[in-house]
Amino acid sequence: MKTLAVLLLSLMAFSAFGASAKSKQLYTYTGNDLSSNCVDGSAYRRGLCLGYVNGVASMQKKACIPDGVKFGQLKRVIERYMEENPEQAHKHAFKIVVAALKEAWPCK
Repeated sequence: MKTLAVLLLSLMAFSAFGASAKSKQLYTYTGNDLSSNCVDGSAYRRGLCLGYVNGVASMQKKACIPDGVKFGQLKRVIERYMEENPEQAHKHAFKIVVAALKEAWPCK
């Protein structure tokens, strides 16, 4: 009887886990999110923007960013790209940042 109870509880747990995993969508950090964080006046949201942009800039391999480029310049490049490509704003922020950096500093 104890084995049956454990088995039933296990089946219920797995079925509940499977249903919730299918019904929930993963959150995607979009260009719209990035833009609102970079423009918002709060220190917390500017920090999110700074960390995200610096992280992507450090790990991407499609742009050749010269030494000495500061965060403010990176931010302006990304803002300009988003202003010129508003149809991209719903896409993943990583793709937008990489595209903006690649356009500004293509590798030769």
